[in-house]
Parts: sequence; C-alpha cells; structure tokens
Amino acid sequence: MVARDDASTADSTSGRGVATSRETVAKRLGMSGRHVGTARGILEALGASVTIVRGRHLSPQERSLARKAHGSYQEAAGSVRALTMPALTPEAHTDDPRGAEPVSEAVPVDTFHLPRRGSVNKTPPVKKYSPTRAEAREKAAARPKLKRKSQPRAQRAPRDLETQRFVWAIAQRFLLSDGSGPRPGAPLRPGVLRGGRHIGNLARILERNRITPRRYTPQSLADTLQRLIEAGKLRSPRYEELRDPLAHFAWTLRRLNELTEGETTLERIRREDLERAEKRRQVGLQELPTPEEQAAAHEAAQAFFASTRRLRKPIARERRIDVVELVTAVLGRGIRLYDAPAATQELVGDLTTMHKQLTADGWQLTTGEAALTWTRESEQVVEVTLSRALPHTVTAVTSQLDQGTPLAAVVDLIHERYATRDN
Repeated sequence: MVARDDASTADSTSGRGVATSRETVAKRLGMSGRHVGTARGILEALGASVTIVRGRHLSPQERSLARKAHGSYQEAAGSVRALTMPALTPEAHTDDPRGAEPVSEAVPVDTFHLPRRGSVNKTPPVKKYSPTRAEAREKAAARPKLKRKSQPRAQRAPRDLETQRFVWAIAQRFLLSDGSGPRPGAPLRPGVLRGGRHIGNLARILERNRITPRRYTPQSLADTLQRLIEAGKLRSPRYEELRDPLAHFAWTLRRLNELTEGETTLERIRREDLERAEKRRQVGLQELPTPEEQAAAHEAAQAFFASTRRLRKPIARERRIDVVELVTAVLGRGIRLYDAPAATQELVGDLTTMHKQLTADGWQLTTGEAALTWTRESEQVVEVTLSRALPHTVTAVTSQLDQGTPLAAVVDLIHERYATRDN
C-alpha cells in the first residue's frame, strides 16, 4: 500500500519526485506514521526506493519563504525520494533471491528508469526481507493509534494599550521591525518583525526580562545598554549583520538583568518625584489654619458681606389696564393689533405715547364710541375723535392745554399726522 501510494505521486517517466511525508501517507492510508516509516525502510532495503534528500526542520528564514510561497505555516520539509528498479540477473528468472542487486545510494538515480508495462517480474526478487505475518497484513491493515485530542489553548487576554505602544517603540528603536510602520489606529500585522516574526515574541521577551514601561523607556533602555558597552561588559552589535536580531536582543536583555541591580533610572526619577510631592503636601498641611482660625475667618467674611450687601427690591410689574382699554377702543373688540393695518398700528403707538405722558401728569382716560377723552380735575379736557372704519383717522382733536407746553406739542403732533387723512 505504501509503495503504491508513493508510485501515484512519483514522476511516471523517471520515478523521481516523491516528497510526501510519512504523516500525510499515514493519514491517507489509515495507518500510523511508524508503519509508513517501516514500509519505506523495507522498500529501500529491497532496492525499490532511494532517498535523495533527507527531511529536516526549516530555519526561520526558510519558514518565512515557505509562508510567502504557499501562504501557510510550514515547520519541516519531507524527504525527497525516487522509485527505482533493481537490475535483473539471470538468476532472477529462476526465482533465486540473490538475483536482485540492490541499488546503492552512491549511484545517481538519474540513469534509472521505470520499465515499460508488462516487463516487471511478478515474483518478488527477495523473499527473506519480507515482513513477518505478511498473510495477516494482506487481510487487514493495522488499526492506527488514536491520537489524543489536544486541549484548546487558553485565550490570552490582550495586552493593554500602553504595553503595545511600548513594544512597538522598542522594535523601532532597536531595528527589530521590518521597516514598515502601521497606519495610525491600525492593528499590527503578525509578521511585523524581521524574518516574519510575530510582535508577540518581542512582547514575551520583554516581559520575561522585566522590561516594562514602568521601569524603562526606549531611550533610557538604549542609554543603559550604551553605558554597559562603554564599560566593556557588552559588545556593540550591528543588527543588520546578525542572523537572528531578535535572539541576540533577548540575550542582551538577559545580560542586562545579570549586570544591573537595584532600581532603574526611570524608577529613581519617579521615586524622587513622589518624594518631592509628599514633602510639598506635608508643608501645605502644616501651613493650613486651625479650625478656630477658619471659623473666625468665616464669621468675618459673613459680617463683611452683610454690611456691604445691597438688597434689591423687586419691581412690581403690573399690566396697565388703561393701555389695554385704549387699544381696545381704537381697534374694537376681537381685533389683534398685529392684524390691523399699518397706519392704524402707527396711530395706536402715537396715542399710547400721548396717553402715558398725560397719565403721568394726572390725567384720566375715558373711552367712548370712536372717542378718547382725557380729563383732569373735571376742568381741563383733551378729546380725540376717530373715524369709524379701519384704518382709523383723527376727525377732531379738542385740547384745553396751554400752548407751548410739552403735552400741547404731543397733542398737536397727533392732529398734524392723522387729522389730514380724511381730507
């Protein structure tokens, strides 16, 4: 079954190009990977298969290239094999097991070709290498081992925004990023570090070595490392020439924790700031007045404001019924002032002005049908007669006021403006 599966993936003309892994074949055939490995070992011992390139784990750069090539994560590369056919000897036709000569791995496989159909010897060339219990295997394949279900990984809580910004600033400051910064407000893509490494790798390295925003800033971390380099305790690398800058940076931070003790520069600055703030608070508490002094100051302020406060008397605003009576007499009941003609509105305004001046001097208003009469001490009379239809005009003005006084001038103005409209 394994040989048939390898033949289905090989080149039909040369037998080369078999690159399927044992896990892939085992999953396809319903058996375990150990059985596939055993079967392939038997095929190589029979001279029917040759391993050209051994499988191996990929380096970080190769994993990045593989991800760019097919878009998925690849950790290892399978072996590359070629199917061969042993050279047949005359003894092979007589079913002699020694007639098949196995192919050595030192011989290049480019010169081997699969035989044409119909020329393959149906009798196995070698019988002593056949696995035991072959008859039982032909009846039923071994049941593959049940793989233990992996437990789902616990979801990690997202790091706070301050830590994310700190990690990205460290990556930019120490040339660990690939040079392309994210858009403002956009999340970091997975392969933001050099070699397609995830930004979470750098975050875990910083957490492991206690490089946090509370203890360092990107500049203070760079200054600390520079002092160690100048003291000869660290060497100054050229990150662009390192094979794995992230691994070297992790080693540098580990050495930093071994060489430094106590608080960092940022911690010392913050501690001194807190001490100065506490000292200012203590001085402020000592300078505060006592409760007796505060009570005396409060009483003095109350006495000062009580002596200088001016009480404002509310102004009584009453609706002047006499003005309403005047407007009603001019317009008539049920008519609003804003519905009256413009000329009538001007007349009402002038009459109201004259009425306020007269009432301020002691005159009393009496309204009648199309007539307005103001009297004072039952002797002096000012009477204005209006026309019956709107817009109103003044048909007559009677006044007993002395000429030359302000009230007489107001009454004469009413006569001059509105008494000529009916001429």
